[in-house]
Amino acid sequence: MIADDETLDPKNDFVFKRLFADPRNERLLLDLIRAVLDRCIHVTRVRVVEASIRGDKKEDKSIVLDILVETEDGTKIATEMQSRNRGQFMARIVFYWARLLVEQLQRGADYVKIKPTVVIAFTAYEETAVDALHTVFTIEANRRGVERCKLMELHLVELPKAAKVTSHQGENPRLVLWARYLGAKDHKQRELVAQEDEVIAQAHQALQELSADADVRTAILLQDIEIRTFASELEAKHEQGVEEGRVEGRVEGRVEGRLEGRLEGRVEGRVEGFAIGEVKGIIGSLLMVLASRGITVTADARKLIESCSDVAQISQWLVRASTMGPGDDLFAA
Repeated sequence: MIADDETLDPKNDFVFKRLFADPRNERLLLDLIRAVLDRCIHVTRVRVVEASIRGDKKEDKSIVLDILVETEDGTKIATEMQSRNRGQFMARIVFYWARLLVEQLQRGADYVKIKPTVVIAFTAYEETAVDALHTVFTIEANRRGVERCKLMELHLVELPKAAKVTSHQGENPRLVLWARYLGAKDHKQRELVAQEDEVIAQAHQALQELSADADVRTAILLQDIEIRTFASELEAKHEQGVEEGRVEGRVEGRVEGRLEGRLEGRVEGRVEGFAIGEVKGIIGSLLMVLASRGITVTADARKLIESCSDVAQISQWLVRASTMGPGDDLFAA
């Protein structure tokens, strides 16, 4: 649950996207990207572009990035925030990396038109055993004197390691500052870091404004419930012997799909325009949470839930269902 006096956590991928993809916060996004790429790629301006990439064929896997930007020279930079260690993260990021490169050319196009592709991945946990905040992956030859391929770069920033950085490790001080802010354990710690820098202070102000939006806070609660529900589904599927990769893909797809569609629509204030199917989607999540917690739903209760078209009311029930006990009343005022 989120306390009313707290700022939302920017390590949440939904919050991260809402904060940095907002056109009003272009300066913040540019500063963050520069902090990561400072010694690799010179970036003076970025433009946020469509972050979903669909496959050419029906069976191709589509991807939805947190933030995708394009620089003045056409370089694509994808920025991802991973809050939980769900396994196979690096494989997924490399897949994103490859898809971004492949998407650049149409049939018959000249390869000289390919622009560099960069992925920046922030993790709220330690992904590697390397004692470094920032690790860069590229394609390099195994022979000296052969120039590395400059078309692909992957930058991994492991936020918890910011606290371990010492001056002699050669990390960019600007990146360390951003990592300390994004990786802060709570809002009080974030406030202290924000007092050290003007741009970080602006980011903190923008985060406070975002945190004051009741719809955004509801969306975060719904996201948490979705993830916990799918975690229960995953555990049940394991007991039935279902292949882990298929279940992981289903969990990832449903969470991303609902957040990017139903939840983002709500956050943008289009509650009135919700399609019947979307309302039924939230109702389905509510019934799923109740079932996963072993709470019996009577015929009358189910009828009341399924007949409700008030998104705010259904959301309140969904939040209550995630914490209530077997003997509690879902509909209590």
